[in-house]
Amino acid sequence: MSQRKKVFSDVFMAVLCLIAALLVGVGYYVYGLVREDLYQKPTIIAAVGDSNTFGAGVAPEERTVYSYPAQLQSMLGMNYSVHNFGVNGATVLSGTPAPYAQQKAYIESKNVAADIVLIMLGTNDVHARNWGESSYERQMSALVTVYKNLPSNPKVYVLTPPTLYTEKDSLLVNEAIPVLKKISAAMDVPLIDIHSATENRASVFPDKIHPTATGYGLIAEAVYEKLRVNRQPIYS
Repeated sequence: MSQRKKVFSDVFMAVLCLIAALLVGVGYYVYGLVREDLYQKPTIIAAVGDSNTFGAGVAPEERTVYSYPAQLQSMLGMNYSVHNFGVNGATVLSGTPAPYAQQKAYIESKNVAADIVLIMLGTNDVHARNWGESSYERQMSALVTVYKNLPSNPKVYVLTPPTLYTEKDSLLVNEAIPVLKKISAAMDVPLIDIHSATENRASVFPDKIHPTATGYGLIAEAVYEKLRVNRQPIYS
């Protein structure tokens, strides 16, 4: 072999080795990214609430698909884990048939190590037999405090209840929602206005209280947008 051919062969082999090394390096880098994505701990969301969190209004077998927490899960993707802790008939107020703080779901919601807590309670509180503005403010503030002080140090959001297409909506608008806005400001917890997101949509509240799958989608979209605006880590 001539000296020139030998030099060319050596250079060619060196280039091949360099390309191979680069490909291996890129392969390991991509593998690392994929592995990190696959094994990344999901952001845990605890959805606390009443029947409008639970998913009343859709068929029982469809609740895990069409409740608002389920639809929020679909919007957020695999890096989130949304847990539904809704309880039919639940209230913030004590002395009612189903105070949230006395429910099994309440204990479970505190034990899930949530990164984000969404609290949507008030629809059942505004029944005439239940309502007390000062009690609602005091007990909702206490509930928010419990979640803020959890060991997982979650970001807590308060959600206004959806629009009620009954005479009780005026109590919701004039008393309960102002209380929630006051708590939001005083306790530095963001407020998500679900009431506004569901106004003028009576057609998706066939029983005037509980949404259809489309109505739950409106709630999920409002929550998703608030998380996005507040720059919670949304990966999908």
